[in-house]
Amino acid sequence: MSGSATNSSNANLLRRLFGPELINMMWKDDPYLSGVKKVTTGFGEARAIVVRIAEVAGVGGSFTVALKNQNPTGERKFLVTERSIYSVFSMKGSFLRKMRGKPNALLTGYQSQAQSAMRDFKKVMEHAAWNDVGGSLGQLAASVSLNATPIVITFRNARALFGLNLLGKRLTLSSDSGAGSSPAGERNAGGVPYTLTVTAVDEIGNSITVTGDNGQTTLANAVPGATVNDFVFIEGFYAQSLTGKKGWNPISAPTPGDNLFGIDRSESVNRLSGWRQVSQGMRENTLLKALTLGDMADLEQPMCFAAADDWFELVTELGSKVQRSDEPNAKGGRKVVEVYGPSGTCKVVMANRVPSGNAWVGDPSQDMLLSEGEIPQILNEDKVGTMLRAPDDDAYQSRLGGDANFMPDDTSGSKLGPGGWVIVTW
Repeated sequence: MSGSATNSSNANLLRRLFGPELINMMWKDDPYLSGVKKVTTGFGEARAIVVRIAEVAGVGGSFTVALKNQNPTGERKFLVTERSIYSVFSMKGSFLRKMRGKPNALLTGYQSQAQSAMRDFKKVMEHAAWNDVGGSLGQLAASVSLNATPIVITFRNARALFGLNLLGKRLTLSSDSGAGSSPAGERNAGGVPYTLTVTAVDEIGNSITVTGDNGQTTLANAVPGATVNDFVFIEGFYAQSLTGKKGWNPISAPTPGDNLFGIDRSESVNRLSGWRQVSQGMRENTLLKALTLGDMADLEQPMCFAAADDWFELVTELGSKVQRSDEPNAKGGRKVVEVYGPSGTCKVVMANRVPSGNAWVGDPSQDMLLSEGEIPQILNEDKVGTMLRAPDDDAYQSRLGGDANFMPDDTSGSKLGPGGWVIVTW
């Protein structure tokens, strides 16, 4: 499996392994990720996403007034940078020695390990698509005991664990979500974060069981200074995640002092961060109000992405009025609920990582996932080989990953930018 490779052949290696199924394996499970445009031309120093918030021409009843009313600039430029994600997998030396002269068996073994790494990579990408740069999994519930044995962490946010592969992962804690302009940092000793290893997961109970770095069995001992208001992160992602919907289109409107890729969005909060619709009681009424708001703002709103429990409640409310149709971007060809707004049909589809209690209404094809070449790819920039000998084990590693970020699509001529979405609070 070793040998030199270029960027293009790295991508082709995964395609040779999995064929046309590669795209489905990576993006099909999440309907938003499936619909987002994939652009592989890279960032350079940064990708400039320009959003027009006002017209520059002066208008008036006389030339003098029109001249006076000219604006110097009506655009804001987000300078978006990439984030790196890695997934490392390995094969034992004993297995490789047994496979000498058996290329098909060796290939099968490599495929199995690569597929496992891709599944982990995919889950991280799905989480990032609906998160912000902070990367938090959620906040500890107020009921968490800091001195109980074993350490059981229950999350304050509903359905925090669905759609993740956390067993065996290492986690860190922080007093903040990592998304502010000046993150507080992870709980640490001498600059080294305390870590917790997940030993059990209960998605329905919304809880995980963890142990400390040195086998500590209470949270107070494992992470000194931790409180029940702390946030939880997969190690390495604190304040380092891709910027997904909660970043570009936050649930709460940005306030003065906001800074996303160099822009204070409070200057034109709707055009620079999306429009917001508060609850109107019933979910059907709230969604209809959101579609009306979007129509007044001249938005394209073919889809609404909702959490599972909110999707269920909407279907229950609609009862016999519910209209269903096939949606090619929905996992497994599942049915979606159709709701009719002022400008046509909006398809409501369930997405696993959408925060419970909220929904995002808009057109996923007006967003893009920009990457440096294909993502994921087998990393082999020095051309040493697709498998490298581990320095501390009788094993050989492959490194899968890439550099990417989410952002509004600037390749199709759309000028809506982040203002192309309505954020719903049910």
